[in-house]
Amino acid sequence: MAWARFDDNFPNHPKIMAAGAICELIQVRAVCYCCRFLTDGFIPQAALEILTTGLSRLGIVGGVDSDGMRNDDEIDWPAAMIGAGLWERVKGGYRVHDFLDYNPSKGHVEADRLRKSRGGMVGANRRWNKDPMGTPIGTPIGTPIGTAMLPSRPVPSRPVPSRREPKSRIKISPSPDGFGAFWLDYPRKEDRQEAQKAYSRAVKTVAPDVLLKGLALHLPELLSRERKFIPLAATWLNKRRWEDEVAASLWQNTKTSGNAAAIAEGLRRVRTETVREEPR
Repeated sequence: MAWARFDDNFPNHPKIMAAGAICELIQVRAVCYCCRFLTDGFIPQAALEILTTGLSRLGIVGGVDSDGMRNDDEIDWPAAMIGAGLWERVKGGYRVHDFLDYNPSKGHVEADRLRKSRGGMVGANRRWNKDPMGTPIGTPIGTPIGTAMLPSRPVPSRPVPSRREPKSRIKISPSPDGFGAFWLDYPRKEDRQEAQKAYSRAVKTVAPDVLLKGLALHLPELLSRERKFIPLAATWLNKRRWEDEVAASLWQNTKTSGNAAAIAEGLRRVRTETVREEPR
């Protein structure tokens, strides 16, 4: 389908105004006909009936009729179009005056259609992984050009969502030296990386069980402080605070009443219930 082009001053052009409303309608029909069938403005004699049909029902008197009001079907409309300078008489029919000045030629329209068609083919070939000849890349040698190859297995239109394991409430990275258990017990969990470095240095000189038991003994005293006065885990480890003595008065002011074994057992149960084994 081609588009017919009209200047926005077309209805007010001196030729159109002098020719009258019916000639204006015939001119519009003629331009549309030429664009539809790519005639470069040529109107064959056989097409006149299409262009002038139904004019008598419009009730409009032709502007070039000098004999007064007559039936519109009696007017020689091609002669009126030529007299108005809108058409030209040529062999086999008529030609719209200056048609190619406002509308593309047949060659231009066909070239544009071919360009768009090739562009669409190139885009489709790139999308479906084919070479310029239309054959899928990887087709066995000897396969006729353009032969469609079925995929080895259907490609899902939507990606299949992967199933994720439910996250545990408390996730502790595995540690061969027991740092995860220490970090879970220590009341102030800040700067884990430095704390792990300090823990690694500490367990080179003391068994992890001894360090954890020492933390259990000092835990009531640590919990009795405000958070800002609790030392960082790295500081507590670097100063080997698990070796410090616990004042007896502190045990009397805690809810455990000095039951260090009960504290250690409680911490062990918490670790057992909250630390989930890592998947293999």
